[in-house]
Amino acid sequence: MKEYQERRIQSTNKGKYYWELRSCAYYSEFDKPKIIYRRIAQSLDAIYDTLGTVCLNTTFFIPTDDLSLLAILNSRLFDWFARYKFQSLNDPWTGGGLEFSAQYMEKVPIADRTDEQKAALSELVEQILADPNSDRVPDIEQEIDNMVYQLYGLTDTEITLIKQTYRDAGMAA
Repeated sequence: MKEYQERRIQSTNKGKYYWELRSCAYYSEFDKPKIIYRRIAQSLDAIYDTLGTVCLNTTFFIPTDDLSLLAILNSRLFDWFARYKFQSLNDPWTGGGLEFSAQYMEKVPIADRTDEQKAALSELVEQILADPNSDRVPDIEQEIDNMVYQLYGLTDTEITLIKQTYRDAGMAA
């Protein structure tokens, strides 16, 4: 006998939706805080979920309450890395998509972070989450990028190379 469980998902614009999900070994993970991201996209654009959202097969999630990981995954350095290391659909520098499947994501080198570094990155993410439409968001994102560059020990020359790569591709640096 197949077991089914129903989940209610709150939509931001059309009321409530109901999804049927076959029972699975990781079902309880959906209720936990998590980072959600699309399997194929032009950039990762990971989001943080605390509502118990159930994901479809075109998305993946990482059960965690570590907002510093969200900062790293949404950083310019991660985006640059993904454009060179992940499977791409057409040129990822000219609008092509990237595949963010587990086979690539689990190989991403995530820098060790001290408790202080985690707290500092998490605080910046919390500021964005509290007011995502704030005029300060680009400055906060730049601050996160600078902290991530430091975590990975990038030199000024390496940072300049990354920024120049984006400028050369006609993307904001």
